Amino acid sequence: MIQIGIDESPTPLPPVIYTEENSQRALALDSVNFMRDPFALTDVYNFSADHRTRIVLLAGNINLKTGEDSSVVTAQAQDSQNNTYPLTVEFVAKVPDDWLTQVVIKLPNQLANTGDLWVSISLRGVPSNKAFVTIKP
Repeated sequence: MIQIGIDESPTPLPPVIYTEENSQRALALDSVNFMRDPFALTDVYNFSADHRTRIVLLAGNINLKTGEDSSVVTAQAQDSQNNTYPLTVEFVAKVPDDWLTQVVIKLPNQLANTGDLWVSISLRGVPSNKAFVTIKP
């Protein structure tokens, strides 16, 4: 029997931050020099006036609908003392292969501790896995 008006499309998968094989370390790069972590909180060689480091997270299962922009993707970080920091998502786009998405986040001003940060993203409120990046002193 056919039921009209019921959305039978599969439930979308939650977003995922890709990690190194057999690790929880995020596949992440500095947005300017494409270097791996550890990342500095600020960098005099970046392109922004605030000198805050931007990190490119490599992610999957992020499909923006027609008319949507990066505002439907949010991010947060958690430090070793369980302090949570909202992260600004500045850019979201597919890379040419179409299955991989880059999510550019800005490290927050209030981040006081260095070391490992657990980072997660959400798409329309659906959370991803947590992956870690390292912040250097």
